[in-house]
Amino acid sequence: MKALTWLLWKDTLTEARSLERLGTLVLFAIVTLITLAFSLPPDSPARPLVAAGFVWIAIIFASVLEFRRSFESERKDGTLDGLRASPLDPTLLFISKALSTFAIVTIVTAALVPLTRLFFGGRTAGIGAAIGIALLGATGLIAWGTLFGAVVGSSRAADVVLPILLFPLLVPQTIAVVRLLECYLGGVTIGSVTTGWILLLAFDGLAWGTSVLLFEYTLDE
Repeated sequence: MKALTWLLWKDTLTEARSLERLGTLVLFAIVTLITLAFSLPPDSPARPLVAAGFVWIAIIFASVLEFRRSFESERKDGTLDGLRASPLDPTLLFISKALSTFAIVTIVTAALVPLTRLFFGGRTAGIGAAIGIALLGATGLIAWGTLFGAVVGSSRAADVVLPILLFPLLVPQTIAVVRLLECYLGGVTIGSVTTGWILLLAFDGLAWGTSVLLFEYTLDE
């Protein structure tokens, strides 16, 4: 527990010294959402219906930028080599990186969902539930992204390889997230809300279980 606390404190200090990463991600996500908002006429009845997909796209794009840079500072200054040589459990490193990323994605999501309601319309009462659904979906997204961020970290083609590895695994999770967001944010009636929650939790469990098991081997490569 002390080791995990130390790793989280290290990542917090790194981010606090420069708010560039967080500011860039929030700005990028908001600009992406605004750009998508202008793709539909202002009076289009489809705006509340597509809001769920648009906000999830913005969250994914912002998260991919964070995955790419999550191990960048450690690789540049040699910190990652020191962590690998230490007796530290690789699982703790994975958890600390995932939690740090989750904190940043939470801020991005908390900013995007209310803006989605503003730009696209929809149910104001569903904003809180929509934030929870997006964060639950981001939990599995972050697990896969942290794993593949470590895999492609030092590769020159990382910006291309990371989405290729990540996006196919997100297809079932994306379907579950978007359908639930349509229900709570757009007021769309779906067959079974409970089934959507169960599927989303199952996808998160699969992502975390697989990523934790494989992360140690990615560091050895």
